[in-house]
Amino acid sequence: MRLFLTVISMLFMGVSFTTFFSNEETTATLSPECLEQAKIRDELFNQNIMADIISSFDLDIDNSYDKFTLREIEAAHLLFGGRENDTYILSLTKLFNEIPKSTRGTPRLFVRPENAYFLYKETTNTNVMVRLKLEYDSWVVVEEKKVSGKPIELEQLKCEKDFLKMKNNKMETTAS
Repeated sequence: MRLFLTVISMLFMGVSFTTFFSNEETTATLSPECLEQAKIRDELFNQNIMADIISSFDLDIDNSYDKFTLREIEAAHLLFGGRENDTYILSLTKLFNEIPKSTRGTPRLFVRPENAYFLYKETTNTNVMVRLKLEYDSWVVVEEKKVSGKPIELEQLKCEKDFLKMKNNKMETTAS
């Protein structure tokens, strides 16, 4: 009986929350065209940030390096078996998890068979370079440097501004 009442009350709460949160304000989204423009803008932003970091440390990163984000490393780990205590992968993901949660752009790892560079830009526009070396089955930090970098702006698209204006106007009219 208790189980039955729990299930019924959960269904009732689910219907209530669905009704409450399915109004016009919460379902409004950016247009597909605007999302595509934002994706292109974000890719260019990340390229500009990496170019600034690479040039500020005078690194010789070219096409012989494979580049990865944390998400790509985790996906590859799962794709290739996902061993729980894989020191090779854990030593790389640890780098991403130890940096400040807020950075400018997406941190990247540039890897060659024996060495790697982990690059990111802090919110203060400080460029950070961590040089790594592969030792047996894990990556070890060999060097870490920080230098002032160029401020690179992420410009808001017109379609994003228009969307926010429209959303604010709707919220003001419903509050009145």
